[in-house]
Amino acid sequence: QVLHRRVGKKPTDLRLPTILKSTASDDAPAEEHTTTSGNPEPTETSATAVPKAKSVKQRTPAPPPPPSPPRGSKLLIVGLGNPGQEYEMTRHNIGFHVVEELASRLRASPFKPQPKFKATVAETTVGDKTVYLMKPLTYMNLSGSAIQPFMSFYKIPSHAIMVVVDDTNIDFGALRVREKGSAGGHNGLKSIQQIIGQDYPRLRVGVGAARGDLAQYVLNRFNKAEQKDLQDVYWNCNELLEEWIRSEAFAQVMNKLSKIGNSK
Repeated sequence: QVLHRRVGKKPTDLRLPTILKSTASDDAPAEEHTTTSGNPEPTETSATAVPKAKSVKQRTPAPPPPPSPPRGSKLLIVGLGNPGQEYEMTRHNIGFHVVEELASRLRASPFKPQPKFKATVAETTVGDKTVYLMKPLTYMNLSGSAIQPFMSFYKIPSHAIMVVVDDTNIDFGALRVREKGSAGGHNGLKSIQQIIGQDYPRLRVGVGAARGDLAQYVLNRFNKAEQKDLQDVYWNCNELLEEWIRSEAFAQVMNKLSKIGNSK
């Protein structure tokens, strides 16, 4: 007797659903799983915190210096020193020597005594400027009494005056220029400050540190080695003074000093 098997599902067809493997095969792309909220499931990559880039605080650039006030058509350059043959070529008289060299360079008129101003004065023209060069005859400690009557008579403002003076606080031949400031212990500048204030430019010319007594040192003559270099010192000073004559902006004078390369 032939038994006919009933066609139906095999018992093996009732097995449990196959559990998906947690890893995909090398050649099959990984399935993308989403939650009902639509947000991606957390993964190892998404769980790692990405460090924030540090914000760089930019410095605010410094504002440009205020423009120099107009000086007018007349300028005065004063070299400080002491009158008399006994003070010739002394360190304290380097201001005299600088303006004498500048007068020659600018082809100024000869220095002439002007008793009402207690000074000898030369004059020249540079561009549209009348330039007066002065050597006070009052001795160093009373220099202000020569400058003030001159600037009042010719109506020259203090910021249109440049004073050239020796300085024992900087090396021989070094230059320092300032638009205004204190006397810094110099008796000639003290006299000027007492009469017209501090708001005037000054060029300090280094004569080296004092050896021993200060008064005796500045009243001594330059030694032979220094005398050989004086013409270079005068040249640098006059390059700077010519820049001051021609430039309304004091910043250009400072730039010129940096190019000379011996500023302090």
